[in-house]
Amino acid sequence: MTVLEKYIWIVRTLYNKGDRGLSLKELNDKWIHDENISNGEPLPRQTFDRWKGNILMILGVNIECRLKGGYRYYISNPECLSEGLSLIHISEPTRPY
Repeated sequence: MTVLEKYIWIVRTLYNKGDRGLSLKELNDKWIHDENISNGEPLPRQTFDRWKGNILMILGVNIECRLKGGYRYYISNPECLSEGLSLIHISEPTRPY
């Protein structure tokens, strides 16, 4: 998997959770479970933090952390995906998240 495909995986996974978002542990559990993307390796917090900035710069998707309810990550500008999500869908085969 390319890094861009990994970014898209993160965006799709968070987008599918909506406003509720995911904790980093929940995201990491999904990440590890999808061995096509993770090779069974966890997603380190430092990598995720760096990738959040890259996702914003490259895809225009802003991932924020809501402190209430246990540090949950969510997409704060989901409207940017109304058009872009179809591009993400085309570039990535459908997988259960």
